[in-house]
Amino acid sequence: MDTFMYLMDTYGLVTLFFAVLGSCMGLPSPSTPALLVVGSYMAIGDMSPWQVLPVALAGAVTGDQIGYWVGHWGGHKVEARLRRRESRAKKVDRVKAFMLRYGGPGVFFTRWLLSPLGPTSNFLYGASDMRWRLFTFWGVLGEMIWVLMYASVGYAFGENLDEITALASRMGWTLTLVAAILIGAYILFLRRRRARG
Repeated sequence: MDTFMYLMDTYGLVTLFFAVLGSCMGLPSPSTPALLVVGSYMAIGDMSPWQVLPVALAGAVTGDQIGYWVGHWGGHKVEARLRRRESRAKKVDRVKAFMLRYGGPGVFFTRWLLSPLGPTSNFLYGASDMRWRLFTFWGVLGEMIWVLMYASVGYAFGENLDEITALASRMGWTLTLVAAILIGAYILFLRRRRARG
């Protein structure tokens, strides 16, 4: 954390951009602490929201786009290998059908509510031939919420940054688990309703 704080103090917005970019590409990058830190810097007037928010959003969207295009260009080769076995081919078809059916909202929720799933889903959405415009539209909306959410927490609790950073890392996985359960329950509800109809 000390090294990261040094980089934030020295390079500011550049560090923020690459921290968020790396995280959205699936690299072990401290994007959440970065957003919390810049939020606290905004609270004390060291940084402007008009600088921070566009830079963080640009890093997040760029990371998403890289993941999408890697999946779009290279995902077909991985898919072809998976399709060599009939059982795997059926699973691939099911996953792709699900992603195309719930694609837009799925992209949206994996940006902020299920953010640990975001980097993997970027690749899968690209490999599933989801339309780029649809992916980008929902991705930008979700990343806006993610950036505003964590920067706002940093802004509100700027003086207690260490405690908030620790809490955010613990709560991230808890929220992911709760959201996955709720989404699963909703999908089951829809299936039962269709079966009755």
